[in-house]
Amino acid sequence: MLKECPASGGNSNHLWTVRVFCQLGFPSEILTDQGGNFLAEVMNCLWDCCGVQHLKTTTYHPQTNGLVERFNGTLKGMLKAYVDSNPNDWDEKLPHLLFAYREVPQESTGFSPFELVFGR
Repeated sequence: MLKECPASGGNSNHLWTVRVFCQLGFPSEILTDQGGNFLAEVMNCLWDCCGVQHLKTTTYHPQTNGLVERFNGTLKGMLKAYVDSNPNDWDEKLPHLLFAYREVPQESTGFSPFELVFGR
C-alpha cells in the first residue's frame, strides 16, 4: 500500500507506520529494503512488539522487491502521461492516479487492490 510518508527519520517513520497499521491492522510479515529508516531500533521494537516478522531485501538486488519495482514503473508511466503538460504539480495529481490504479482489477489476481484490502 502506498501512502505519503514524511521525510526519512526514525521517529517520524515510526509514527507514520503506526498510523497506517492502526487503520489497516498489522501484517504478519513485512518486506523492506535495507534503508536505515526501516532498520532503526524504534522500528525493530515496533516489529517485535506487534509480532511482525521483518524480512529485508538483499542489498543491491532490487529484483527481490520485484512487485514493488513493477508498481513503481507503472506509477511513473501514469505520472508521465498525466502531468506531462505541467510537471510542477505532480504531487497534487498523485492521489487521483493512485485511486485509479487501486480501482482496476489486476490481471494477476482478477481483483482490484481495493477489493483485496477491503473485501468490496
